[in-house]
Amino acid sequence: LSLCTVCALYSNYTALHTVVPMGMQRPVGAGLFDAALAPTDRLYTQEVLYCDQYTTSLYLNYRRFTELPDLSKCTSLRYLSLSDNRLTALPDLSALTSLQSLYLSNNRLTELTPSIGNLQSLGELDVSYNRLVSLPLQISLLSSSCRVNVMHNLITYIAEEVFDRFRSYLSYGCN
Repeated sequence: LSLCTVCALYSNYTALHTVVPMGMQRPVGAGLFDAALAPTDRLYTQEVLYCDQYTTSLYLNYRRFTELPDLSKCTSLRYLSLSDNRLTALPDLSALTSLQSLYLSNNRLTELTPSIGNLQSLGELDVSYNRLVSLPLQISLLSSSCRVNVMHNLITYIAEEVFDRFRSYLSYGCN
């Protein structure tokens, strides 16, 4: 099964990790691991991704997602990359309390969910090259050291609270 044969190399390139579709069992002996889909496979939103409390990273770029699969059980997720999909909206992300990096560039997002402000561990948020027209005020609840990239959107106004909060870490050109 092509979706069961999904693999990624951890940053030290010594451990092989897997991700499997919902309904399949985690491989015996699998511990903490990062996950990615092989570039030749496509995982569409009707095929639900298996992700649990042990998954720390998901690389789901170029998957043609129009909406996110349920990630609420991914409570240990620290890195989530969903760039170059077809996302138009985001669900509530409050369950992803460990998330440190969120990459959503090159999608079709028109707004960010207010729950983005609940991601207290977030250190990097990239929503560049979307169709955002504004940022929710709740984004100012993120750490002031969070790097926020909103370049190449349709934003004409950034609230003063948001701008002041991320003054040194906000990339907002070409809007």
